[in-house]
Amino acid sequence: MKANFLASLLLITLSLSFPSLVIAQADPISGTTFSNASAGLESGPNVLDNNPSTFWGTGNFAPGWIELRLPSPTNISRITLQTNQYPRGRIKVQITGGINSGLETAIFDLDRVVDDGEVIDIPLLTPTKLVQYVRITTTTSPSYISWREIKLYAGTKPADQHYRYFGYFGGPSDFSETDYTNFREVANGWGTGANTRWVLNKADNDIADINKLASMGIKSSVDISPIFFGAPTPDHWIALPNAASDWQAYWAAISPYADKILTFSLLDEPDLKFPSLVEYGNAIDIISRDTSIPILTELSYEAIPRLMDHTLTLPSNINLLSFDEYNCWDNCYGGLSIPEKIDVISQIMRERNGKIWLTVDGLKFGTTPPTASEQNSWIDRDKKFINACISIPECEGTKIFIWNTIPSAGLVGVQDMPLLAAYFRSIGTIVKNANDTTVSLPTPGDLNSDGHVDIFDYNLLVSKFGNSYTIFDYNNIVANYGK
Repeated sequence: MKANFLASLLLITLSLSFPSLVIAQADPISGTTFSNASAGLESGPNVLDNNPSTFWGTGNFAPGWIELRLPSPTNISRITLQTNQYPRGRIKVQITGGINSGLETAIFDLDRVVDDGEVIDIPLLTPTKLVQYVRITTTTSPSYISWREIKLYAGTKPADQHYRYFGYFGGPSDFSETDYTNFREVANGWGTGANTRWVLNKADNDIADINKLASMGIKSSVDISPIFFGAPTPDHWIALPNAASDWQAYWAAISPYADKILTFSLLDEPDLKFPSLVEYGNAIDIISRDTSIPILTELSYEAIPRLMDHTLTLPSNINLLSFDEYNCWDNCYGGLSIPEKIDVISQIMRERNGKIWLTVDGLKFGTTPPTASEQNSWIDRDKKFINACISIPECEGTKIFIWNTIPSAGLVGVQDMPLLAAYFRSIGTIVKNANDTTVSLPTPGDLNSDGHVDIFDYNLLVSKFGNSYTIFDYNNIVANYGK
């Protein structure tokens, strides 16, 4: 019946104007209007008046929403929100969009700490399908729900990204290690969705590993800790006396390949290994005399509360910062949420004009394979990490720690984590594509994303017409059939 209905619309459809696709737009979409809100209807248009002194508000705490209407169905590639909030604190916002009001699908979920007047810039990794209504729903906020300005930007290609790197860390990097039988799957399988990978300093093997990864389009993050630090006993770390000369020799050998190195890694969780980070800072000074390659500092989950109460001081030369904390999002170590901890390191790096990376969940201790439920819970958390990185200008990358997900001595391997592996491959590919200006959306009407607009897309449209798809999707199929 739906097929007959669509067929009967063919002549009408051919006479309809086909929505033009905007490749890129530097200015917000003109003609956007206020549509509806959960409250405060009279102040709704204020979010579009280009005046941050005016605002829309519900006059009440969460939940609350406001909806905007575009002049025609449009692909959205960027969204900016300017807050009107006191006090400073964590908010949760769901951004949805659709052809019809009230029938929106998910565009972006925001969960982070913000300040009053802050402009939250959200450059989408993948532009939306055609939407005409966009709704911003706040579900958590420390203040009454309110926005000063909301701007929507059109585009069929990803907006400019500061989130550029997606990589894998942990596990051996030596391609010749046969006891780690699944490493080639990590490099060649999971690695297809990555553009950076951890390399453990092993002298003459480093160059081979760096070149191998470069041939796969992956830049190396080389762990040079063994040059500078040692542990005579597991709980006693020292700065090595010949570090400066050993570094000079190593740099002389590795410097011809510097363009293939994204970062250096220096001693995982140094805050747990030394009472202070003075010697750690001295090592950064030695390295920085020879190269501007960033040095990634990975703090432990215990470090953030110590930074807040000033019992831990970071050397002033740290300019690329991360921390690890797994299997948690709310009420984590120290009673803090992950968004609150991300905010701490973001503020530190903002003051230094530095950058942050976020370490996402990809870890399974023990020998019991993770259940589908466990993998899906990791994926849900990892989506939050990735969205946080997208919305924080200091964040330029996410990395998955997978040390114990490579089988050795019976440990769980990536073959036991198919859902997580598939998700990471897809996200890594999206991040790569978002930073490739030649990549654009699929041809309009290619509903199954197979590279063609054909009968299979029409059948999919028929099966979900009025639910997932509308007359505009039908228009796209008619306009591009056979392409």
